[in-house]
Amino acid sequence: MKKVCILFGFIFILIGCNQEQALIEVDPVESKDVDDIPFATFINDEKSDAKEDKKEESNAVKLEEKRITTAKEKNSGHDDKHIKEKKSETHSYMRDINKRYKIKNYEGDIHTLKYTGKYEHSPNDTNLWVSEEIGETSHSTMHEDEDGLYEGVIESEYWMVLPYPIEVGITYEEYMLNNVYMEITDVGLTKQVTAGTFENVVEVTSIYSGEDTYISYFAPNVGTIYTIDPDGEVVFELLEIIP
Repeated sequence: MKKVCILFGFIFILIGCNQEQALIEVDPVESKDVDDIPFATFINDEKSDAKEDKKEESNAVKLEEKRITTAKEKNSGHDDKHIKEKKSETHSYMRDINKRYKIKNYEGDIHTLKYTGKYEHSPNDTNLWVSEEIGETSHSTMHEDEDGLYEGVIESEYWMVLPYPIEVGITYEEYMLNNVYMEITDVGLTKQVTAGTFENVVEVTSIYSGEDTYISYFAPNVGTIYTIDPDGEVVFELLEIIP
């Protein structure tokens, strides 16, 4: 009987030790490491940044597709490789202040633009032009710097219409007028309009708000001579240069 009691006592001691060891070996639940929390957020941020990058590139992609399509439709005889290599001679694309310019605008109205002096509320050497038909109520401005050619209206804003340097592939994004993304898509052209034939003409393809595409042509010492809208309709044309 004594041996049985000793045996049961030994078993109880073993069970008690095992339970105590189990309690010791079970670690308390650790709090979540704060360094691990932002990890998923970082991944989401990277995905968000990637989406923003794609969004910023969308206008450029659309313009490139438009440019290629336009080049093919024009059937100018130049392949894309040749076009990209073309550069224009150095010219000013400002209007000659000693001449007058008869134009037809997008509404079909005809105006004769005449230089009237400098506009002091814009950058230096900003020329002020007025329509002879409308007079003082129709002033516009034009100036250029190393970055491009600008047009504008008095007591308001001015915006870039032709980026410099004159070289195929040069791009510019103008936010003043409906978020315009523009690219020089051809240079060194000879273009005939109602006012005559012009050389060293530059072609600029512009996408307004990521949708509507306009193509404009600029001649040295003249500025814009011709613009067509997304439907191929003429919305601006130079009709005559008057000495």
